[in-house]
Amino acid sequence: MTNDKGVKEFRYILKPNKKSYGNFIKFFDKVNKSFGDINCLNSFDINDKIYNIEFKPLIYSKICTSAECSSILLNKIKNYIKIKLPSNKRKQLNNKCYAMYGNSEKIITNITNKAGTKMLLGNRPKVRGSAMNACDHPHGGGEGKAPIGKKSIYSFKGKKVKGVKTVKIKNDYKNTYLKRKYKNLNKYFIFKTYNKNLRISSLFNNTTIKVYNGIRFIPIKIDSLKFGLKCKYIINNV
Repeated sequence: MTNDKGVKEFRYILKPNKKSYGNFIKFFDKVNKSFGDINCLNSFDINDKIYNIEFKPLIYSKICTSAECSSILLNKIKNYIKIKLPSNKRKQLNNKCYAMYGNSEKIITNITNKAGTKMLLGNRPKVRGSAMNACDHPHGGGEGKAPIGKKSIYSFKGKKVKGVKTVKIKNDYKNTYLKRKYKNLNKYFIFKTYNKNLRISSLFNNTTIKVYNGIRFIPIKIDSLKFGLKCKYIINNV
């Protein structure tokens, strides 16, 4: 928090690293740079660490505003400056944008004085299945640290956990258009789909497809008038 005597109001800024109450923050000082000093990007040197950077001139800061976060100044090209973000991405900004030197202070948030702080965040205690009785879990029972007694690991409900897919994907939402499929080059088979939102392509001209309406598969004969339409609109008209 800073106090501007000319304006007579308090202003909040990100607390710089290695700064405390009573220290000064300088503006437009190129020689004696210290953490938290504010200046244009053009006045910083190459390989300087900067944070709290403006995306456009005279607009509030948007880049590197989180705790202990900073970017590196890479190159100067005419009226633009290239910086390296914490995500290793490169970005080109105007040299009139303002930034702060160094990095912001780390915020200590990992203090847990009691188990109740984790409970309030939704972290419940977890009991191992091997520590339960046989009636409570598939891994339970036995004397001491007994093994599972089965070929693979099972969940609380008795399903296999590791190495087995338990979810059945009926609808293929990745492909927006239907694709023509053949079992063999000589044998043609009718294409079936569960997804009503798929659009019909021109590849299915003068063919039939089957779409699931929730009860059964409905056959549809495709003409040139049905190209680009969704399957659900055609099912309702059938």
